[in-house]
Amino acid sequence: YMSKYPSLLEHSRNIEGLLSIFGVHAAGIVISNEPLARVAPLRQSKITDSDENGGPKYAYATQFEYNDLEFMGLIKFDILALSTLSVIDHCCKLIEENYGIKVNIWDLPLDDKKTFDLYKSGELTGVFQCEEPGMQKTMVNMGVDSLDDIMAGIALYRPGPLDSIPTYCARKHGAESIDYFHPSLKKFIEPYVRKTYGLLVYQEQVMHICNSVAGFSIPEGYVVIKAIGKKKPELLAKYRIKFISGAEKNGIDGKIAQDYWDKVITPFADYGFNKAHACCYAYNSYTTAYLKANYQEEFLTAYLNVEIGRANYDKVAALEKMAKEINIEILHRHINECKLFYTIAGKSDPANGIPRSKILPSIRCKGLSHSAAEEIVSKQPYSNLRDFAEKTDTKIVDIKAFDALLNAGFFKPKEGRGKPKDAIMKEFEVIREDLKRARKKGVDTGNIFE
Repeated sequence: YMSKYPSLLEHSRNIEGLLSIFGVHAAGIVISNEPLARVAPLRQSKITDSDENGGPKYAYATQFEYNDLEFMGLIKFDILALSTLSVIDHCCKLIEENYGIKVNIWDLPLDDKKTFDLYKSGELTGVFQCEEPGMQKTMVNMGVDSLDDIMAGIALYRPGPLDSIPTYCARKHGAESIDYFHPSLKKFIEPYVRKTYGLLVYQEQVMHICNSVAGFSIPEGYVVIKAIGKKKPELLAKYRIKFISGAEKNGIDGKIAQDYWDKVITPFADYGFNKAHACCYAYNSYTTAYLKANYQEEFLTAYLNVEIGRANYDKVAALEKMAKEINIEILHRHINECKLFYTIAGKSDPANGIPRSKILPSIRCKGLSHSAAEEIVSKQPYSNLRDFAEKTDTKIVDIKAFDALLNAGFFKPKEGRGKPKDAIMKEFEVIREDLKRARKKGVDTGNIFE
């Protein structure tokens, strides 16, 4: 058969081993000034959610990859979701509830001493982009005292420019002089790197320097960055020659221009961060730091509630640990007192003998479903274990859910004494078996002998 159709065999060999899946960027949105179907082939796929009428809901994706779309002049935006925004929103609502203050996050004072002191302390758990130990150390070493420092720290804490952080810190604190690579380059590059102490920190600096030193247009400077990042040797060779030639026209020695291209621009642009991106990240970081520094109870409560809502229990544990570090007490987990969300139970008032603020935990915990948590809260209060077993729906609050509650510290006396966990679990199982037999006999109470 194959001998009759040699082209079929050839085509089969061409596609052998190729992936048959269709990949879609989780957050990539393609923007076009006319219907995309006229510009690129689209693929339609059903997704799990249904539309407002209960019918199937479809997602559309281009069948060209993003490099081809970019070549065609289309733009792809990555629209990312940040749980940090939910924390900020929830925190602002709590502040308004507790103090009657409406915090406008777009008009925060950018010189808040308490906020900068927080960065300098390195106690940055919960502060956007600054929770890693290395990033905390960076902010401490920088001695953050402006939004520019936060921007620079976020941009530099990347694989490529990471080694520039000690130099940035040393130059900021006057321990090292600012260097512009060569005196003949200073007047061309200083306006764009003055705020970053002579260092390349952002992609936009490369674009401006290519324009200033060699006469590139700003869009050409962007192409240079993309060419370096995407490893396009032909394009790089072309722009390298143009950079040296343009620099010579400005009176700069060709060897100096060549060295600056090879030793500064090329290594940086391979990993350089977009300044607009860094600015947005830095402002989000500053906002979280401002809220933590000035409204720590509300900030912590908001953060806990967002993470408990995402069932991110490792993060919840880290935040509860942070509470102790900032002198906030997470109260004992109590089956009658805990609700679906963490709540502020009391503010510190040292003058009146209240040394620390207190936060009441959520009923939600690892291994407990949201429906089980809602069922437990809806039937509160409980007078004892039997009352709990009788009131809660056995199908929703089952043995597994009860085990999760025990592991989280519910049904445990505050002083830590009482029955062992296994004994409490056994007692609960016996009560539930009594209830099961009673209900089979048509008896409402948990005691089948009544």
